[in-house]
Amino acid sequence: MTIFDNYPLYYCKNNKLCYDCTTSQFPCRWCKNSNTCQQTSESCGTGPDVQIASQPTQCPALIAQEYTMEKQSDGGLTLKASNIPMSPEGDYKCVIQTDLEGEFSAQALPSETSADDQSIQCTIPLDKMVITGDPKFLPVVVTYKGVEIYNPDNAAKLVLYSCKDIGDCSTCKGLNARYGCTWCRSIGQCVRVTDCETRNQVRENKCEGPRITRVYPKRGPLKGGTLLTVEGENLSIRFSDVKNMTVAGEPCVIKESGYRVSTRVTCRTSQVSRP
Repeated sequence: MTIFDNYPLYYCKNNKLCYDCTTSQFPCRWCKNSNTCQQTSESCGTGPDVQIASQPTQCPALIAQEYTMEKQSDGGLTLKASNIPMSPEGDYKCVIQTDLEGEFSAQALPSETSADDQSIQCTIPLDKMVITGDPKFLPVVVTYKGVEIYNPDNAAKLVLYSCKDIGDCSTCKGLNARYGCTWCRSIGQCVRVTDCETRNQVRENKCEGPRITRVYPKRGPLKGGTLLTVEGENLSIRFSDVKNMTVAGEPCVIKESGYRVSTRVTCRTSQVSRP
């Protein structure tokens, strides 16, 4: 007599990340010290320093948070983390991914005040990075012995900015207060609050009037429906400041989707009776 049955075969080592290992349908364990997925805890080794994850909540991970950094800072970055193994210098690296310059990597060190208070110390090479205009939101990758530490939904992000490169008064004042930028009237520049106070400059509480530099398109049908774009400087600090717009004496419906702090406002034209 011959009996047939299905016996699933699995190989835990095929899982290269802790999250994949601990969410497997098979009884796999993640060995934190060696960055390997094993079938049994014993395969990870023995001793007080051996760390094992049997479920996703035990995996090394970055804690979701946005970290702000100004161009003129020292580049020191402390990332909050959980379940990370304490390891000597060289095992950890921080990698910052940018659109223009590519990747920047730097050595990192783990730090532990308590089991519930862990972090990873990085030094970002700001001198090699171009930071102009609006703040840049960049994903942060931390590797341990070449394997990425779990960063759910890329929720741990670095926000890089440079006050002096922000632009005009309205753009500067429209920034979130956490950036610590302010407009110094006497030098006509956006700077850090501390820089303005150190130089005994006058902080501007009100920006100059708007200046329009471009309006397009130049033509549109009398029946309306044209999306009109107005560009310039100090057009407004926030969208709610733009109260009304008219074209040929008729209302132009302001569109929030085309708004950009200080520099751009868009609206949809209404029907007019004559040019």
